[in-house]
Amino acid sequence: MSKKPMILKRSLLTTGIALAMGLTLGLSQATWADSDNSDLEVKAGLVQAMTLDCTASSLSFGITRFSELDRTADTVLTLDPGTQMIVVTAGEGGVGVTTGTGSAGMCTVSGSAAVVDTALNVTIAGTTPAAATLALEGADNAIEGLAEPGVGASLSISLFTIDGAPAIDETGGSTISIGGTLTIPMELLIGHMGGYQNTILVGVTDVL
Repeated sequence: MSKKPMILKRSLLTTGIALAMGLTLGLSQATWADSDNSDLEVKAGLVQAMTLDCTASSLSFGITRFSELDRTADTVLTLDPGTQMIVVTAGEGGVGVTTGTGSAGMCTVSGSAAVVDTALNVTIAGTTPAAATLALEGADNAIEGLAEPGVGASLSISLFTIDGAPAIDETGGSTISIGGTLTIPMELLIGHMGGYQNTILVGVTDVL
């Protein structure tokens, strides 16, 4: 009977030691959460999208002179956008007609993000150049100081052409040269003499 208290004391002591060891081990294995911060750089850029400017040079057929107004067919003049030469392609074989100095219409592309040599798709009046048409209207000082015609003649432009195959260069730009065909009606009057002009919408698309 005298040994039981000693056994109980030893058992409690062992339990106490085990509990104490468990607490000690638990504390030794605890970890603390670390924290820190750093600046994140945030960027954004703005650039203008591809632009098209057709103000550098007008498509001009110059001043055409007629020795006779009484003609048997329409007079048709074609301006080559590469050579900028004007050729009479129809209308009495050009007899009695003197062509003026013409110039191709020039449009400049800039700001394209397409790779170098990317082809450009050019439209005129929302369609292919060859399918576009434009009626010219009498206007004062439209060309080389000529006055507005007293009576407007039905001058029209058709069969627009593009020189070569425009493509994007190393600067992200390109130059587009435009020609076309001018038809002057057979029936001309003195009142039809003068300057004519109008504008037409040119569009361009690259392929990224």
